[in-house]
Amino acid sequence: MRAVRLVDARGALCPVPTVMAALALEAGPAGCVVDVRADDPTTRRDLPLWCHEFGHRVVEIQDAESEFRVRIQKGSIGGGKK
Repeated sequence: MRAVRLVDARGALCPVPTVMAALALEAGPAGCVVDVRADDPTTRRDLPLWCHEFGHRVVEIQDAESEFRVRIQKGSIGGGKK
């Protein structure tokens, strides 16, 4: 797996964490990996749905007491459906 880019979206409400993830993925090449740390429960549900819609792969979701981490691998060039 390629180098991981970190996105700290703790304290931000949906849809901001998803937008932050999208920008990080857009900046990297196909196959790059982005770790999103967030604490908004809506993001915990919506970010994986967004990834599926745009052709990215959720590699792992780790839940902690007050936050969670979603590891995403960027899909093919162009990022999937638009």
